[in-house]
Amino acid sequence: MKLFYLFTFLVLSCSCATQAVISQDNIQEEKKIVSLPTIPEHNVQIIIRQYIPYCGGAYPSDDQLNKSAPYSGGLILINLSDSSKVDVNPEQGIVYLNLSKGNYAIKEKYKDVPFHEFYASVNHVNGNYIIQGDNECYKKWWESNLLEFEVKIGQEIQVLNGSVSSSCYTGNNPCIYYNGPYPP
Repeated sequence: MKLFYLFTFLVLSCSCATQAVISQDNIQEEKKIVSLPTIPEHNVQIIIRQYIPYCGGAYPSDDQLNKSAPYSGGLILINLSDSSKVDVNPEQGIVYLNLSKGNYAIKEKYKDVPFHEFYASVNHVNGNYIIQGDNECYKKWWESNLLEFEVKIGQEIQVLNGSVSSSCYTGNNPCIYYNGPYPP
């Protein structure tokens, strides 16, 4: 019988030792250092969020109502004094710029085409409950900027916020309107 107790004690001791080693490995994995991306020198920080509508029928939760994500589409920076343009790509919805004194605008990259190309490329939805906007609405949308701002000498870092929204059943096209039933 003493031999049985001795054997059981050895088995339990080994299993506890193995458990301790596994826990130690887990602790070592959790201590990995995550390096943060370096932020370039800048005097303007632009944060753009994409808001996603709740299109369900049941009463939404706060999370469903306030759903957003960092904007990941291409953008262009426009110098409003000479109309020069530069492509900028947000990382996690943020753009860091080091700009000289002047007036600037930020616009979505897909709008940087002649109007007839833009008009042909946007979603023209047809349906019983869709009301289509006129040519003037599309022209205003094409000309619109997400943000316009001024950079002054000696000014602290400007943090600007912009947003891109969409609507249920029509997406990000502000020139079409859904006028039909919603889900129960």
